[in-house]
Amino acid sequence: VFVGEGSSTHAAQLVMMAFKRDRGKPRPSVNAAAASSVGHSLIPKKGDWFFGISHRGTTESTRRALELARNRGAFTALVCSEEAAVGAMERWGVDLAIPTCPQETIEPHSVSLTSAVCALTAMLGGREFEEAWHEVVERANSLLNGGRADEFDSPTVIVGEWEAEWLAREASLKLLELRQWATRTYRTEEYFHGPRASLGEKDRLWWIRFGADARAADLGAFKNVRELSLE
Repeated sequence: VFVGEGSSTHAAQLVMMAFKRDRGKPRPSVNAAAASSVGHSLIPKKGDWFFGISHRGTTESTRRALELARNRGAFTALVCSEEAAVGAMERWGVDLAIPTCPQETIEPHSVSLTSAVCALTAMLGGREFEEAWHEVVERANSLLNGGRADEFDSPTVIVGEWEAEWLAREASLKLLELRQWATRTYRTEEYFHGPRASLGEKDRLWWIRFGADARAADLGAFKNVRELSLE
């Protein structure tokens, strides 16, 4: 089980997707959710491996989720920055603290998200998982390095499927934090079941593509679409 809040929720979902994609090896059941849902829609049980992601090690809902999981007999681990990992086992009462990277000094925490995904997938799934995620990051950077951020038009909607959904949600969060661009984010299929009707001719759609997308032809036909392919 992988949980967190904000970007850490996105990291948790991306880790879960990585394991669900690997169908060549037998895997136990994998779940991911917002930490605040633990005890409600997600109930830890004895024998679970329960990972809470919190870059600064200060998120109260993640602390409570780990405490509940520990009380119910799960093995618990905090995934956090190198600074937050010092003494974390005693402060948080977890079985393990997993340091990922130095603590970021700016709010977006993009490095921490990538580091958390790489650390967990490499530790639990093997080095090939970490290499795959580094490749995704390199491709994402290559899309943006050709121009400055202000050369990109503000999107009205960002969509993606599977891993791309959570990359889209992270992109939307960062655009809000860094540029104060308010965007809506949907799974690709969800977008075609209602939200599409709200877009006009002047609206702009960003489509994050990572792997097959059953709606590729429909999205490609949209007038103002920017495809950000990570393939």
